[in-house]
Amino acid sequence: MGCLVLMMLGLAGTLVGCTETIYPVTTGYHIPVAPNTVRTMRRVVVWSNNPAVENAIVGVVGKLGHTVVERARLEEVFYARWLATVWIDEAEILATARKLGSDRVIFADVTIKPVGIDQVGYYPTDEGARHDGPIFSRLSKADPAFHVSVTVRSYDGATGKLRWRGSASYPRPITSPENALLYLTQLAIAHAKCVIATGFEWKESDDAEGGCILKISDRLDNVASRR
Repeated sequence: MGCLVLMMLGLAGTLVGCTETIYPVTTGYHIPVAPNTVRTMRRVVVWSNNPAVENAIVGVVGKLGHTVVERARLEEVFYARWLATVWIDEAEILATARKLGSDRVIFADVTIKPVGIDQVGYYPTDEGARHDGPIFSRLSKADPAFHVSVTVRSYDGATGKLRWRGSASYPRPITSPENALLYLTQLAIAHAKCVIATGFEWKESDDAEGGCILKISDRLDNVASRR
């Protein structure tokens, strides 16, 4: 039935099969902000149950010019309060972030759930596989497969109110979940931040295009105005 290959370019990529292409499904929304606050520099806490995803978001936040409050700083506070040996929930993280003067707290939840062989239902081979990127192992009855999803949420550090939320997952099991996480994280954030109120719309990825794109009606108006 063809091959299943993950092509990763930075934070972008798709799952490509020799007989079909498997694209992620996403959800997302955000609370609109005043235009004069869009470029405001903030102090941000990033917390995830997956180190690779957490580091990726920290890198993006830093490149945008925001100040990242190191996770180690929060953990120091937890240790000081004798919380190191108990479950640290989101409410505790939000409260600690507020004490440290954080404007935003970003949570990234990664779920990697193994599925039984009888649930996989497809057995790609490496026939025709390209070898210029990370490649999924050939599936057989001995290969593990996983449902993979990423949910990213941003909260106001002062009020604890949700500012935006996005999620992304593959509709079918995959064999190399760690390779897909950064791409799913990118899509989850992009969908959450898509400014659909100002002429844009979210389009799920396909062979043509995908992401936060200008509405077709607005594109036609722009073309007409140039004539």
